[in-house]
Amino acid sequence: MMQRMAKSSSGRSAWIRDYWNVGMVVAVVLALTLAGYAAVSALTRDDTSDYVSSYTPPTVDRTITKPDLTAIGQRLLAPEDLTIAVVGDSTGNGKDEWVYMLGEQLARLGKGVLIHDWSIDTDSYVTETKLGPGGAPVVTIWNGSASGKPSQYSIDNYRALVPEAPDLLIVSHGHNDGPSNSAGNVRRIVRNVTAAGDGRDAIVVLQNPRVDQKAQSQNEVVESQRALFAADNMPTAVIDVYGAYMQTPDLASLLNEDGFHPNLAGEQLWAQTVAAAFGLPAA
Repeated sequence: MMQRMAKSSSGRSAWIRDYWNVGMVVAVVLALTLAGYAAVSALTRDDTSDYVSSYTPPTVDRTITKPDLTAIGQRLLAPEDLTIAVVGDSTGNGKDEWVYMLGEQLARLGKGVLIHDWSIDTDSYVTETKLGPGGAPVVTIWNGSASGKPSQYSIDNYRALVPEAPDLLIVSHGHNDGPSNSAGNVRRIVRNVTAAGDGRDAIVVLQNPRVDQKAQSQNEVVESQRALFAADNMPTAVIDVYGAYMQTPDLASLLNEDGFHPNLAGEQLWAQTVAAAFGLPAA
């Protein structure tokens, strides 16, 4: 009996001794770990206080640049080829209307001009007209003015209306639109040029006022476009044909009997307003 108790006591002593040794090892390891962590933390704090990063974040240019109309006019007269695309309605599709009048003025100033004429019957360009001296640098005008068509038409047919990337896109819509959708649709059109960010320019024409039963609606269309495209955060320029008409004492004298299509005098004022915006000399 005494022998069993001695053995039992001896075994318990060994177990306690082993447990004590393991505990001491764990304590030593833990102490070393905490000391190392404190040293690293102190080192990190010291280094961070004097640390200067060599990383330079990239600069993002978010500046909005509006087209310089006078600079565009100088390019129109320069000895270089230039491409203009016009999308709009019946106020610019005829040979006695502002697009052709602008082309004729450029021709008188010595530029060769080639105007492509759009057909709403085939939804394509079918004829072309050459103006000015042969052999001179050419201003090519894709005149996509489509009689009776709203801005949605220019959205749906944009690739055909503008078959090559233009140096200048001019959008002239409003008479066949409503106040609720005109500015948004025109924005979708100009984004074909402005979204590329490659130096090509977009201009929105604020069309002439009316004196018929849709006069108020036209006023609202024009003001919605003015508010959107004249804003500093919009990379477009505005040519205010509407304002030029409103400065005329007798508005009706610039319009046909229908009360909204410009007559010859109205189209001449329109063309003069565009030419003056570009700073073109009289010819």
